[in-house]
Amino acid sequence: MPIVRFQGKVLPAHILISAKYPARKRIGHPQMGDMTIECQVKDSQIEIWCNVQNWQHDYLAILNMDVTNVIRSYTDLYSFGSGLGLLAFLETVTFPDGAIEPLTSISEELGSECTAYNVFGTSAEETEEQYRVCTMIANDHELTYAMSDLVLPLLFPTLAPSHCRRVLNSLRKYLYPHPNDREGWKFLQKAINVDGSYIRWVRDNAHEPTHGSRSYIDAPTVKEMMKRTWIVMNRVIEFKKRGGVHSLPADEFFMLP
Repeated sequence: MPIVRFQGKVLPAHILISAKYPARKRIGHPQMGDMTIECQVKDSQIEIWCNVQNWQHDYLAILNMDVTNVIRSYTDLYSFGSGLGLLAFLETVTFPDGAIEPLTSISEELGSECTAYNVFGTSAEETEEQYRVCTMIANDHELTYAMSDLVLPLLFPTLAPSHCRRVLNSLRKYLYPHPNDREGWKFLQKAINVDGSYIRWVRDNAHEPTHGSRSYIDAPTVKEMMKRTWIVMNRVIEFKKRGGVHSLPADEFFMLP
């Protein structure tokens, strides 16, 4: 059977932990078939071996999610029993043909939805824009927490549904800090030119995970949930950059249905 190998480490680096037993998990996957994941931790160095029945490079994202859950089951167990805050971080993957590739939690598609500033810009104007947005977010704890909730699923994709719903609720309360939720949604939608159904679709799909259910949500749905929430966040930043009084101009930010 093809073997896909992952390597990484447990952080913080100055705390060395070792597992006295390997963590194993057997999974039946529609594309990869029956597979076994075995994980070991020694001096905070992570080694994971995945024996898969069928392998294609396109399966990496799904397999990465599975192995992350397995190693987290160990580090979370250790954290719970010790009170230590630990993070399992996977760094490289070795494919069945011996090729090694760094693991990077990146979504260029999501990054392209950020128009409020250009994080890669180097001109004086772009640098000033970065400074303005950074200052705005750093000095507003509500926006800071909402941003953190939104980007964390890049590292832990299983958090995406519940975090998307929480981010949308946070942004509603951020723009409309009053107890009337219905009016709050109306205010948010008007301010950033978004139809209610656009946001409601994310909230409805995230309802079960938000309330403790671990039922399966397919990858395309999760991807769309992240994209929509990313766009809403970007428009909220644009709205606040422009004073936070007048709705975003429709000729620049068309109505999202």
